[in-house]
Amino acid sequence: MSVEQLESQVLALPLAERRAFTRWLDEHRDEIEQPSVLISAQESEVQKRLAEMEADPSLRIPVTEADVEQMFREFANARAQKTPAPKR
Repeated sequence: MSVEQLESQVLALPLAERRAFTRWLDEHRDEIEQPSVLISAQESEVQKRLAEMEADPSLRIPVTEADVEQMFREFANARAQKTPAPKR
């Protein structure tokens, strides 16, 4: 199965099942990729906060497309400020 096929099937799942899949993926990430750089205390905190948001969706802060575009503009501006101009 290709990544595109997998992505399509995951996106076709109901939201609750996608969230369950996301949790499963996070729990098995080290089996799939390189080991996480988070220490166990950090990992525990991440899992605790994810569980809190799952239990109380009002804790989530919605992110709009405009928010994402602004974030990427800020990243690009910060990178441009750190990158020296090419010499001619």
